[in-house]
Amino acid sequence: MESTEKKPRGRRGLGCLYRVKNSRNWYVKFYVDGKPIQESANTDSKREAENFIKARILACSNGDAVSDANRVTVKELYDALLADYRINQKSLWWAELNWIKHLEPFFGTMLAKNVGSNALDRYKESRLEQGAANGSINRELSLLQRSFMIGYESQPRKVARPLRFHRLAESKPRSGFIEE
Repeated sequence: MESTEKKPRGRRGLGCLYRVKNSRNWYVKFYVDGKPIQESANTDSKREAENFIKARILACSNGDAVSDANRVTVKELYDALLADYRINQKSLWWAELNWIKHLEPFFGTMLAKNVGSNALDRYKESRLEQGAANGSINRELSLLQRSFMIGYESQPRKVARPLRFHRLAESKPRSGFIEE
């Protein structure tokens, strides 16, 4: 016997929860600026899915949400860094040289979300094998770090978090004076 009663609905503006056929996970759907956003809550608990959708709606309304985080490449972030250098009239040749010669072959096609401590450690090892000095590697990675920070500070955000890494130990500066 079917019931003719309507199911109680949630409050307007809080999105909706649903399950896809043959899936135990809950999915969420909500609107941001008139565009629907649908994603998995990655949980089979309805309460956790409700908390997830509330957090996502709050992040989107605050401007903290990451747009297209799964598709942003390191090259796109570095292009934003170069644009920032042009706008602020900083020396561009050094940043372009390091990108073309060292960073692009390693990070160029990599997705930004996949750059972490493991990828940075592999980069450091490969540059040390090439005979690069610790200071050079630190400067190259600082350019990469700045590009991630620009992506993090942009509205809407391109990356979920800024890049952090441990710098390699550098030799001390020379001391003393040169005499004739």
